[in-house]
Amino acid sequence: QESIDDLIESLEKGKEKFLLTDEGDIDKFLGIELKHNKDGSFEMTQPHLTDRIIKLLGLERDDNKWKSSANSRATPSEQIILHRDSEGAERNATWNYRTAVGMLTYLQ
Repeated sequence: QESIDDLIESLEKGKEKFLLTDEGDIDKFLGIELKHNKDGSFEMTQPHLTDRIIKLLGLERDDNKWKSSANSRATPSEQIILHRDSEGAERNATWNYRTAVGMLTYLQ
């Protein structure tokens, strides 16, 4: 706590003279939910982003059943390396690959 107080004091009284206000306990910030555990640790989750990714990829569950043909696996799983199938069927997924990967990069 003392180091936090020192940081606040240096921000307020330093050359920038930041004006800081106490907004109370923080439990949500920029889409991240913060939970302060009894042992003093913090847990950070991003449920809204996770839900958007699941919806984008069509992996929702309805009444505890998968809405898609997704199969769950324990990780890490052993699989053969998949190579491009230039003579295979066209991709029929309706989701945007770049959008999904972009969203996944923001998960921590």
